[in-house]
Amino acid sequence: MDASNCYTKPEYARFNFIGTKIRFISIANPRYPQYAYIKIDGIEYSFSINPGNGLRALLLFEKTDLLLTEHYVEIFQKDNSDFGLVVDAIDIDDTGTLKPYMPPSITAPANLIATAGGSQVTLSWDAIAGATGYNVKRSTTAGGPYITIATNVIATRYIDNTVTNGTTYYYVVTAVNSDGNESANSNEASATPVAAQVPTGQALLRVTINDSSEREYRLPMADIDSFVKWINYHVSTDT
Repeated sequence: MDASNCYTKPEYARFNFIGTKIRFISIANPRYPQYAYIKIDGIEYSFSINPGNGLRALLLFEKTDLLLTEHYVEIFQKDNSDFGLVVDAIDIDDTGTLKPYMPPSITAPANLIATAGGSQVTLSWDAIAGATGYNVKRSTTAGGPYITIATNVIATRYIDNTVTNGTTYYYVVTAVNSDGNESANSNEASATPVAAQVPTGQALLRVTINDSSEREYRLPMADIDSFVKWINYHVSTDT
């Protein structure tokens, strides 16, 4: 995309694009403010447009680890300097597509927290106004790609019990509204589940329920021994 003399002061330059990377090439000027700002999918970054050593063309900003999906972008300044930002060129993937600015119609969840447990990870996040449900996505690589492991979660809490102890998992959550629109990803949160440590003199009692689900109880060994004896007695006398 050739965006010569795309001037922002302090108005926004906005657009969407499909691709995995974006770069800004422009004239840096010591008379410009120190920084300009960009939001990609609602996440804000800053970049210097004032090199302090004369007027020259520079690669001012680069983001190359985006997922291959549609992203929405805003370029802006935060002060009222007499000098705006002049963008000479915006570079995206050779196979990418530029589109009119259209942010998601629902806000991405914020403050996603992942808490590790034994063979499980508990997730929690802030509620989003207008959301009818949330999609939970997971990866074993920071930054994705993610796979969806749960859809239309009603609560703002989810327990992932399909994990392996010792493996680090990376999560994001999206919000969905009544029109079926999905938000951008939340912040990424990670956790590494580990096997529960059983104190000396205690053990885990695992009970299989009739519906094939399992429950675990951490109890003193004396209580477990008593329970096992009770079970054995009733199995031998009640049949």
